[in-house]
Amino acid sequence: MTTNKAEEKLIKARIKLQSRNPFFSYLSLFVKFRKSKDGELPEHAGMGVSPDGLLVYKEEFVNGLNDEEVIGVLTHELLHLALIHLLRRGSREKTAWNIACDLTTNSMLIKNRFELPKGSLVPMNYEDSFEIQGKNKKVTIEKIGEKTAEQIYEEIPELKEGDDYEGGKGERGFDKHNENGEGKPKTKSEKDELENEWKNRLEEAYIGAKQRGNVPQGLERYIDELKKSQVNWKALLRKYLQATIPNDFTWAKKSKKSRAIKTYLPSLVKEKIDVCVCIDVSGSISKEDLTNFVTEIIGMAKAYQSCISMTLITHECEVNNRWEIKNGNINEIKKIKIEGGGGTSFDPVVKYINDNIPKNKAIIWLTDGYAEEITTKTNYPIIWLLTKGGTDEVMKDRKGDIII
Repeated sequence: MTTNKAEEKLIKARIKLQSRNPFFSYLSLFVKFRKSKDGELPEHAGMGVSPDGLLVYKEEFVNGLNDEEVIGVLTHELLHLALIHLLRRGSREKTAWNIACDLTTNSMLIKNRFELPKGSLVPMNYEDSFEIQGKNKKVTIEKIGEKTAEQIYEEIPELKEGDDYEGGKGERGFDKHNENGEGKPKTKSEKDELENEWKNRLEEAYIGAKQRGNVPQGLERYIDELKKSQVNWKALLRKYLQATIPNDFTWAKKSKKSRAIKTYLPSLVKEKIDVCVCIDVSGSISKEDLTNFVTEIIGMAKAYQSCISMTLITHECEVNNRWEIKNGNINEIKKIKIEGGGGTSFDPVVKYINDNIPKNKAIIWLTDGYAEEITTKTNYPIIWLLTKGGTDEVMKDRKGDIII
């Protein structure tokens, strides 16, 4: 198969990385090059990358770069893949997320003395800051090299309509983050598999670079971030319940601590409350998710048997089944057979709870979030426990905690 001049320059850049930077050299082994098709890339973009490592390019763009700039754009795309930027957007606004990812990536590249083409979203070298003009205000994002893409995203102001945005000098970036391209994972399991592959490649590239004493500056912080475990939703859930359970003190009965400190203390009186636990058993919820959640329900029933009356509800588009879990009746939970596999709807479940459990104080809801918006009013909080790969698009404007 013959290659054009532009692809030869990309191959040459990959070869140069072998002797200059073992980290990027290793990652480059998982990238394929292809000339872009007509209309595949927007006018401002000279290349794009998809989650599976397919890098598409415009010949005129690559041919217009010098050798060092070609190395710079290649490493830019490699970082997008290694830091899993294309799989982490979720329900975030696309343009703002792309800006955050570019600033994160380019900050590291500039610190490691890579050369990037004109028009790149590059922080100021010494201040490591970037000024961006939003729809209604101008914002300066500082200390970019110390922040994740998620943190930078939160600081970006509301942008103008469409894809246009302005940096300090009107930069737009040189690439398209092609998350919807031909290399897009089609199912949740494919996405999880691809994400794990890139995490493993990142770890392997890091170990190889460290053994040779040539780790890119600023990389270790990202390694630490990716190594961190997911949010401990079980701990957050317990903390939330403890704050929700109403309690008071009574002097009629002394606390058990009174004897230890030889001082009469009032005992704590807790009011028993009704809590609904809803499980989305649609086809997109994995068996592992269900098993983990039911296990946690058992733990909750044990821990709060004196103060919670728990109603467990399974649902798809309507309520499937309902169980009363009282006084920590663990055996009842263990008998539950969770069946489902159809579509998902939240509104009928909320209506059912409002009509049939009027004293309910909170809903704890395991779901992937893929359903229509809830229109039924509630006077109690909802704790959304989103499964891996879920979306908070439906819940983002509602009251309640979203724990992913």
